[in-house]
Amino acid sequence: MIVKNRFVSAALAVLTTTVLASPACAQLQCAGTLSKVALHPQYGTLQIDYGYGVHYLCSVIQNEGLFTPETCKAAYSLLLSAFHAQTEVRFFFADTYTTCADLPNWAALNPSPYHISLNRPAP
Repeated sequence: MIVKNRFVSAALAVLTTTVLASPACAQLQCAGTLSKVALHPQYGTLQIDYGYGVHYLCSVIQNEGLFTPETCKAAYSLLLSAFHAQTEVRFFFADTYTTCADLPNWAALNPSPYHISLNRPAP
């Protein structure tokens, strides 16, 4: 269990360092509870659905948007934990999208979100 916790901690550190190095001001935030987290076995594409359609977030094989394969793997770990805990996930986007309904369905998020956070509901 210690090895798993170290991996998750390292993965979160990589994801936070890479993704948070982008713009600091959110133009759009979209939040929801994940109903789907999938990984395409041939293309390595991480696919998610949190209420606004299915999005291709990143690739564990090649760079895509702000994500390297390493940060995509960290995001996959983070989102799997959110999926199992049914924790709210919030994505922060630059000024390309004006509403969460504008996010493309069954397509890559371009540009990709520059920040992802998990939010525990208030007690």
